[in-house]
Amino acid sequence: MNFLKKYSNLTIRLICLEILFIAPALADECSSNQRAPLPGCVSAEYISGGTVITNNCPYTVTIKVDIANSSDKRVDVGPNGGRTVVGVGGRFQLFCCPRYNKCA
Repeated sequence: MNFLKKYSNLTIRLICLEILFIAPALADECSSNQRAPLPGCVSAEYISGGTVITNNCPYTVTIKVDIANSSDKRVDVGPNGGRTVVGVGGRFQLFCCPRYNKCA
């Protein structure tokens, strides 16, 4: 019992850190024929190792990050100046997923 008391607190901390610092991969049904161009109110700044996506739309936008030779990512970027940093190791393209949020 002392073993559980001693290490359970550490385990909980490690799990919380993992949840906070590793971006969760969202399950997605945004296939290539369902993707749309990014709305004009969304901008992407390409940086070394990824991109910074800024959403100036008044609504949340769901972005599909199509990564060459790797698993794709899907991220939700909050409205009115919401920003998300996406780490990508290689070539990628950004699309909007109208299945989840508006793309206009």
